[in-house]
Amino acid sequence: MAGLGDAFDAICKKLRPDSATKQELITLLNAQVGDSALILRGKGSLRPELPPCSITDEDVEALCALLTRATSFTELDLGFNRIDDAGCVALQKFLEIGQSIKTLDLRMNDFGIPGAKKLAEGLNINSTLSTLVLKGCKIGDRGGIGLAEVLQTNKALVSLDVGDCDLGVASLIAFRTVLMQNDTLKEIVLDRPLIQSAHEEVATHMAALIQHNRGLVRLSIRKHNILDFGACRIAEALGHNQTLKVLDMAANKIGRDGAEALAVILLQNETLEDLNLDGNAVEDEGILALATAIHEAPVKSLRTLRVARNNIQGAVAHRTGNLEMSGLVGFARAMAANANITGFSVWGNPAVSSIGQLDYQACAELAALLDEREFEADVKSYTVDGKILLAEQQVDDTGVSYDVPA
Repeated sequence: MAGLGDAFDAICKKLRPDSATKQELITLLNAQVGDSALILRGKGSLRPELPPCSITDEDVEALCALLTRATSFTELDLGFNRIDDAGCVALQKFLEIGQSIKTLDLRMNDFGIPGAKKLAEGLNINSTLSTLVLKGCKIGDRGGIGLAEVLQTNKALVSLDVGDCDLGVASLIAFRTVLMQNDTLKEIVLDRPLIQSAHEEVATHMAALIQHNRGLVRLSIRKHNILDFGACRIAEALGHNQTLKVLDMAANKIGRDGAEALAVILLQNETLEDLNLDGNAVEDEGILALATAIHEAPVKSLRTLRVARNNIQGAVAHRTGNLEMSGLVGFARAMAANANITGFSVWGNPAVSSIGQLDYQACAELAALLDEREFEADVKSYTVDGKILLAEQQVDDTGVSYDVPA
C-alpha cells in the first residue's frame, strides 16, 4: 500500500516532471501513520525531537494537493521553512477548498506582504481554520491590516499569532478597531511591533482594545515599549473587562508606578488568571504592591504572576530604601497565604541571582513554598554551606521543566 510520501512524490512528478526527488521529505511523509498533526518544520526549529526538512514553494503546492485528499489531518505545521509569496498562493487555494485543517503554523517563513494578502483572501472563504500562527513572518503594516480586515467577517478563527511580524501603528489600530466588535477571536499575539514614536500611543490603543473587547481570553503585547503611563491606562481598562484571563506584558518598561496601578486593579478584577511582567522594572516597591493585591483581593482569580528580571533588590532595597520588607519576601508570603497561586517567575532579579546581593531570607521563603506546594516556577532550590539558594529552571513550549546548564 502506497504511503503518504509516495503519493506526494507522484503529485510532484505530475506537477513538475523534471524536478528532483526529495527523498528526505518522502521518508518523513511515509512515516506519518495515524497522526492528526502533520509537522514538517525546517532546520531553525527549536524542537530537536523533530527531524528537520526544507519546504519550498514547489513543495507547498504538492503538499496542498496531497492534503485535499488526505483529510485526516487537522494540524499543519510548516514553520521555519523557506516558503515565499508564491507558496502562499497555493495555501490560499487550499484554504478556499480544504476544510479539514484547523491549525496552520507558518512561523518564521520568508513570505511578506503579498503572501499575507493571499492568506487573507483564503481566510475570507475558509470557515474551519481556528488557529493561525505567522510569528516572525515579515508581513508589515499592510499585511497586518489585511488580516485585521478578515476578522470583520471570519468567525471561525479563534487564535492568531502575528508577533514579530513588523507590524506598525496602523495595523495595531486596525486590530484594535476590529476587535472592539469581534467577540469570536479568543487569543491574539501582537508582540514586538515596529514603533517609531517615543510616546505611548500604542499602549493607549491596546487599553481601548482591552476595555471594549468582549471575547479575548489571552492578549500578548510584549515589547510594546510600554512605560508607567501606558501601564496605568491598561490597568484602568482592565477594570472594565470581564473576559481576559491572560495578559502578557513582558519585555516592556513598566516601573513601580505602573505596577502599583496594576495592583490596584487586581483588587477589583475577578477574571485575570495570568499576568506576565517579566523583563520590566517594577523593583521592590512594585512587587510589594502586587503582593498586597495577591493577599487582599476579595476574589482571588490570579493563578500566575511572573516578575523575572525586574531589578528587585530584596534585602538591599529593604535596608536602603525605607521599605517595610524585602520585595521578594513579601511576594513569597503573599503566595503562601493565597493557595490559588500555582505559578511564578523571579529569576534574573539581583535578590536571587546576583552574587553579593543575594537575599537569603527571600531564597529560603521561596524554597519553602516550592517544598510545600506544586508550582510552575522558573527556579528550584539547593543548599550550599547551610544556606538555601535558588537556581534557574526554565519551562519550554510544551510545559516541560528542565535545568539550565551551568
